[in-house]
Amino acid sequence: MYPAPWGSLWILFAVMVLMLTIAIVIGYQTYSVRHVTLEVGQDGLRIKGGLYGRHIPLGSLLVREAKVLTIDNASPICPVSRTNGIGLPGYAEGWFRLRDGSKALVFMARHMRVLYIPTTEGYALLLTPENPEDVLFALNS
Repeated sequence: MYPAPWGSLWILFAVMVLMLTIAIVIGYQTYSVRHVTLEVGQDGLRIKGGLYGRHIPLGSLLVREAKVLTIDNASPICPVSRTNGIGLPGYAEGWFRLRDGSKALVFMARHMRVLYIPTTEGYALLLTPENPEDVLFALNS
């Protein structure tokens, strides 16, 4: 019986590192899906958690046009195709095309009551906070 050549051990090591990296990414994404938070501040809206979290300046948000909507599959603002994001049953995060053809950054944990906020950047935000009216009130004040 002959020992394995060193090249085989390096390949095994590389595969193990790759599998560990994939497990860490999946674990982080699973954690972040359940811990997305919204913070409304003087300078704008901060979305924390997930791979697509970001800060959006208040000047970029068209708060006067923002509204709380109930959407279904026939709604013009219903996400229909994912361009760069995560789509799981009951959860959507990332960049999507809406039924009306526009682009949206989506953080939706459920598809019932959605806070729709258009921006001056050529996309809209679709968010599902616990109390969408409270977030809209905070943005207006």
